[in-house]
Amino acid sequence: MHNRAHVLRRGKRLAGPAFPAQPTLHFGQAWPGLALVLPAGAASPDLRPLRQAIDGLWRGPLAGGEAGEEVLVVTFVSPVRLEAATVPGALPLAAGHAGVLTSFAQATPGAEAAPPTAGPVRRVELWWGGRPRRVALEALPRLPLEDLWDPPRLHLHLPAAPRRTDVAPAPAGGAGKPPAEDGLMPVARSKVALATEPPPLSDAAMDSLARLEDRIKLSSIFRQMFLGDGRAGGLAGGRAGPWGQAPMPKGPSAWQNLGGWLRWHTPLGNPLRRSMTERMRLVEKLIASGDLDSALKLAMSLGGKTAEGLSKILPSGMWAARGSLDLNISPGGFAAPILGSGVFDSLEQRYRRLAGQLERDGDVRRAAFVYAQLLNDHVAAVNVLEKGGLLREAAKLAFDARLSPVRTISLLFKAGELDAALTLAKQAACFEALALDSKGSQPRYHAFVIKAWTDMLVASDQPLRALQVTDDLAEGMAADAALQQARRRWLAAALALRGEDPAGAELIVRGLLTADWTPEDVSPEGVEDFPDMARVAGSGALPGLLVELQAALAGPGEPDPQSLIDLLNAFSRLADEGRAEQAAFWARPGPILLEALARALTERAGDRLGPNELSTLGRLLDRAGQSVLSGDLRKLTRLHRAGGRRRQSWRLPAPDLRREAVRRACVLAGGEVLAWRESDLLQLFDHHGAPLWQGRLSQVIGLVSVGSSASALVLQDTGEGAVTLSRFVAGQRRLSSIGRLRLRAWHDVTSESQWLVQIGGDVGALDLAALCGPRPEVRFLWSSALTEQVRAIAFAHFATGANWITRDIGARPGVMESWSRSTAGEVQTSVLLPQGATAEEMTPPADWVWAPHGINRNGPGRGVITSLPWSIERERTAVAIARARASAGVTEQDRFQSCDLYRPFVRLAGLRGETGDGPDERITVIQASGGTQPLFSIEHAADAGLACLARAPSRSGAERDPARRGGVCLFADGHGRMIAVEPLSGNVVLI
Repeated sequence: MHNRAHVLRRGKRLAGPAFPAQPTLHFGQAWPGLALVLPAGAASPDLRPLRQAIDGLWRGPLAGGEAGEEVLVVTFVSPVRLEAATVPGALPLAAGHAGVLTSFAQATPGAEAAPPTAGPVRRVELWWGGRPRRVALEALPRLPLEDLWDPPRLHLHLPAAPRRTDVAPAPAGGAGKPPAEDGLMPVARSKVALATEPPPLSDAAMDSLARLEDRIKLSSIFRQMFLGDGRAGGLAGGRAGPWGQAPMPKGPSAWQNLGGWLRWHTPLGNPLRRSMTERMRLVEKLIASGDLDSALKLAMSLGGKTAEGLSKILPSGMWAARGSLDLNISPGGFAAPILGSGVFDSLEQRYRRLAGQLERDGDVRRAAFVYAQLLNDHVAAVNVLEKGGLLREAAKLAFDARLSPVRTISLLFKAGELDAALTLAKQAACFEALALDSKGSQPRYHAFVIKAWTDMLVASDQPLRALQVTDDLAEGMAADAALQQARRRWLAAALALRGEDPAGAELIVRGLLTADWTPEDVSPEGVEDFPDMARVAGSGALPGLLVELQAALAGPGEPDPQSLIDLLNAFSRLADEGRAEQAAFWARPGPILLEALARALTERAGDRLGPNELSTLGRLLDRAGQSVLSGDLRKLTRLHRAGGRRRQSWRLPAPDLRREAVRRACVLAGGEVLAWRESDLLQLFDHHGAPLWQGRLSQVIGLVSVGSSASALVLQDTGEGAVTLSRFVAGQRRLSSIGRLRLRAWHDVTSESQWLVQIGGDVGALDLAALCGPRPEVRFLWSSALTEQVRAIAFAHFATGANWITRDIGARPGVMESWSRSTAGEVQTSVLLPQGATAEEMTPPADWVWAPHGINRNGPGRGVITSLPWSIERERTAVAIARARASAGVTEQDRFQSCDLYRPFVRLAGLRGETGDGPDERITVIQASGGTQPLFSIEHAADAGLACLARAPSRSGAERDPARRGGVCLFADGHGRMIAVEPLSGNVVLI
């Protein structure tokens, strides 16, 4: 009987497993995972449509399979309905016994799917090749979930080939770029071959130790187990992270933390501690014997990643040996181990001594490896590589470690990687910082930066800005001749863009200062009689500048004191007799023109001249050799009494007629105003309020001025969720079509190189040079893939990088989050939590001022908005606040005024009735961000309907001079009037 039983058992083994009743599971049901068998090296399928539901990814060789076969295993947080087309060729996985997923079932077909397995998945069983295959997930490399999300992108924008364009609007997308089948403009996705974009890394392991110290306390572990505290590094399932964004690095679960605590606070940890001590001794022996490669592969990283990709706190096992000594930074962050006593300090000092010795011996690669991979000191690693001449390796490491882009771009230039340097500079929008960093010490690098900067500005129709950024290079009598020729071309381009419109004070002064003053340019004939010249001779656009100056100084009609003061300020800032390009001006016409300016100022703008203006005028006359007039002016200064300080308030007069309401408007760089009325009338006014042009255009939903150019982007709602984008060039009165986009949100201004927008579910910066080129192209310089369940409601170009605020319109309606992207590419998310002394102060929405230093309430009230780093607990709080608002019947939304580009903000100060002047009067105040006193105030009736339509960026130089921070503010009232206010000068124009 016993022998027969043995025969039976042997026969069963030889026969193999029974063929399952259901070898593959049916599609059309919800399953907790899937598996896919692929040839070795084959590309993985596109899993991005499932990324919100994925809990884990593994890929590796299939045990027992044919040579070259690999298996890809995907587990879900909760069962997902799978169809045959979801992932072609995939095998659905059902929950088996504890911790096992299977691709087959012994039950009859059609049986209900088992509930998801409890606890983590440990093994997968596949029916493949006629027999079961058991795959332990611990034996497969784990793939990072961050790869399912697109990282911020870089792209090098090559200038388009120049071609002639027609005056009529160009077709959407420009010639050679046809729209898609749905009529939408294609959006270029930028890519870079340097490296992947890792998340932020800390440069100090001890800082990480301090932040994580609380996690190993029993109280914190129990809080995580029973209360679900989000401080443990994200949700246990790994789906943590801001809505629509790639998951935050998965942190240790509560059971892992508890196991680690027991291992390190009980005798259970003795074997592990002994093994770690032996490993450290082995590393020391290898170093002493000269086998550095083996030692570095076995050394413990004080800021590295474990093999599983989990942010461990207390080591739960021996750290894995490295396969190579590459300077790679893991895209999942790092965790510093808790070693206790003085072990960490002594180990860190030992590593630093080793790195210093390697550097002195000339072994810079290994020294950099110690700094970067063992100490997480990437700055020191980059410095070592640069000193050793390994510039490309230094640049790549600086890019991966998110060091300052100024540092990375400098290394790329030294390594000869000019295209990559230009790409990163355009993405970071840091040309000004690069120019300051390279000025004086690195002439070739400085010339490269300036050329790239000016090429970008000229391509986006900002030649005047190109002149401004090269003013320093044109100093002296030995200025580069090629630069002077380029500046002449930029001046001609700036004048051509103005068309028939007045050039303005700065262009007039620049043109006259740099003219050759010859009959082929501006003829000096009769200049002795200026400003009473009968005729101005010459060719090109420059004679017209002298005519404009003549009209401003002695023209008929009411004098414009502000224009004369603008001319004085421009001459005092730009005139320099030591410049080679101004030699002709100072040789003959300069003294005559400046004398005429001085006489016009005293005669036509005397009541606006203060001590500063008179002193400036005297210095100009001295430099022009007009010592007699300058002396008379000093005598006059002692007798002159200025008309008072600049105007700081103004009262809106009563309307004399009613016109169609102004719904959209923007202020162009030259002070012109482009406005759209509800009657579909698009109008252009000069900076004095005189009409220049008008035309009909329907469904305008936005007007956005383009940098420092005299052009604007026009947005029209064409229905079907799309927006038609065009560009209006003021000087040429030309409206050029760009194309249709799924534009969800946009910034009301642009920087000199970028426009922040949301297209579909992507928030990013569009390249102005590509958008404004002869062949318009919509191209992201960088973008962050969010989701269409959130809408951007405010944008900001702060000095530290791009910022935006989103409001959820999906599963978390009303939840607001703040996003910031540094110039180095680090994206961080914060939750915005309205808070107040009482529940009533938290519930109602309000107006807010968004400045670099924070968000402040704009108006009365005691409630505040607190911005806190994202966590699951804070998100739950934000959801509760949003639900409280909704349940209270609040339909209004919070509004934000971003004070970027040194723009002032506007607030309603209150009723004049509070001071006894009547209850029907209000005051609208213009105030600088961070300032304590108003720049300007407007008094008006309570029913005037005054609203701010546009706030222009401050003029050039505001970043260095706080006195220049206060751009033009444009208002409209309920009677169809517009009010343009220059708060710094007190000039008001009623249009």
